[in-house]
Amino acid sequence: MDLVRLYSKILHHFHSIFWTILAQGFVVLSSFVTFKVISSKLGPFEFGQFSLQMAYTSILMILLFNPAQNSLLRFFAEIYKNRNLKIASRFVLAIGSIGIVGSNIIFYFQDYLSLFARGFVPIKYYSMALSAVIFFSFVPISMLQSIRKFRSVAVVQGFDFVIKLIVFLNLFPGVSDSKQALALLILSGLLTFIFGTIVFLLNYRTQIDRPADAVLTISGKDLYRYMAPFIFSGLITWAATFLDRFIVESKLGSQELGLYAATMQIASFPSNFLASVVSQLIVPKVFIASSNGQNNSQVIATFRKEVFLAFLLIWPLLLLYSFFGEKIVGFVSSKEFYIDRVSLVFATFGCLFLQIGNLLGTEGMLYKRAEIYLIPKILHVIVVFLTLVYFTSHFSIHGALFSMFISGIVFCSLIAATNWQVLKSKNM
Repeated sequence: MDLVRLYSKILHHFHSIFWTILAQGFVVLSSFVTFKVISSKLGPFEFGQFSLQMAYTSILMILLFNPAQNSLLRFFAEIYKNRNLKIASRFVLAIGSIGIVGSNIIFYFQDYLSLFARGFVPIKYYSMALSAVIFFSFVPISMLQSIRKFRSVAVVQGFDFVIKLIVFLNLFPGVSDSKQALALLILSGLLTFIFGTIVFLLNYRTQIDRPADAVLTISGKDLYRYMAPFIFSGLITWAATFLDRFIVESKLGSQELGLYAATMQIASFPSNFLASVVSQLIVPKVFIASSNGQNNSQVIATFRKEVFLAFLLIWPLLLLYSFFGEKIVGFVSSKEFYIDRVSLVFATFGCLFLQIGNLLGTEGMLYKRAEIYLIPKILHVIVVFLTLVYFTSHFSIHGALFSMFISGIVFCSLIAATNWQVLKSKNM
């Protein structure tokens, strides 16, 4: 009997891991197609302009939409279990409406920003619209992740890859600037949202009816309350993530920014893969275990072990980046974006340490104390700014990439030290 139970458990975990890795494979392929086509077609200068527009897109993503997704990921399993989607649907519509209004405000009042920022690059309306489209396209994926429907997530991600393949390979040859590239991203995002919604509704219809005695213990206020700390720290997160682009552009120009942004995006592929696997496969399980009353210290210990195992999975990628950097850059983009092997390795490990720090931040959410990371994030922004200004001024683009390696190590160390202090106080 024990052997049967063990076999069933192993089979269940293999099933989850297989579909999660397949889904992330589609994500990587989608990123590869869009990045390959956009960067090679636009060239370094125009790609530098495109990267600035994506930084504008990320304003609402980080300040509003990502916190909303975190809230859905945290609470949707319980909402779904009680067969009450009104709370989730109202929450999504409210966040989407706020985002649309906010994007219009930012766009129409951007002229005032140019008064305070010399050399301000105007915001294109498409970059604001894209943030809302990305949010809605990821809503059904987040809900499917929360209820651990990994096969359905893989299906939606596979559709997104196919759509991007069709759209970018067929329509992009006529594209000549960043605005048109943003328009194609909006088109593919809308199609993914429609398909993802259909897949989610099919999953919803195939489930058993809500139990007669089911009681929903959360309300819409819980979703907003949970996302509040993420909104407060969102500006800091945005600065830590995208401040580098504006500094590089102001000191070196759009041509060098294009090289820098492309290198950072290529360098982030292994760490983004790690973060995606953990967020889809491990984080929902951690929250479910915590909500079921399991001791948080035990949950965190298990979480750390699984993050470490996931980290081991990407070591082959890191080795490939170390020895075949030029060929990798030429394959995923074009060789005109290649700087040198050392800079690529520094950037890759910088992104990796940054993502490990973000993953370790899940521990604070288990204790419902996301605010404990506020000071480490502020310190990280200060380190990013100081090191980037200094090394970019003295060593050009090579120094800019090296500065991200330093800031990544600092951020990971600060988050780990904060977690250690919290666990220490809990055990006292």
